[in-house]
Amino acid sequence: CTLSERGLGQDQCSSCPNGTYYDEDPLLRKESDISTWLLDRCVNCSVGTYANASDMTAIRQCFDCAPGTYQNETGASACKACEPGNFQKDFGETECQLCDIGGYCDTEES
Repeated sequence: CTLSERGLGQDQCSSCPNGTYYDEDPLLRKESDISTWLLDRCVNCSVGTYANASDMTAIRQCFDCAPGTYQNETGASACKACEPGNFQKDFGETECQLCDIGGYCDTEES
């Protein structure tokens, strides 16, 4: 595994917690330079996204919530389903929209 996927002084990979991802961009870690280890390597996912590392060692990005779901909090491990009477047709959204009065929202297609 890469150095960014290990804790200081460890030789085993470690996962970031669910709801976070590895941020390697501005920081190149060096085993011999403690100052390169001061920033947290795990960063919270932003709203509208999630990361669940339960089946992976390292996640380097968060994933957009799918249509029919949303996420209005940072650091989420899953997206929330739209409540009945609401829909979301886009990816990466932070809220669901109300169905039109007198209209029909199919929960399978929202």
